[in-house]
Amino acid sequence: MLNDENQREAAESVRLVFPNAAGRGTHINISGIALTKSAPNRDNAIRLMEFLSEPKAQQIYAEANTEYPANPDVKPSGMVAEWGEINPDDLSLQEIAENRSAAVKMVDRVDYDN
Repeated sequence: MLNDENQREAAESVRLVFPNAAGRGTHINISGIALTKSAPNRDNAIRLMEFLSEPKAQQIYAEANTEYPANPDVKPSGMVAEWGEINPDDLSLQEIAENRSAAVKMVDRVDYDN
């Protein structure tokens, strides 16, 4: 990923800090998979979900996307491992969604985009 020396130099000059406001942790984006009741190939869909959560697939996915693995048995690799441990915020997506309107109003009030 960082074979170009100019890119490597720029990347190494960045100091990465994970927010941890009041011990709440850092917001993380998640990737997910689901199975609908009407799925036409239920058994294969379940096999795919099981495979994607296994250590081998998690390692491949994490390395290809430069992400922390979702499976806690898989350790981060490469540059991600250098970033250190994260403390994910455990705020539920439901609560985040419930506060979306207030957050948008606050962003507008402080003129965040300008």
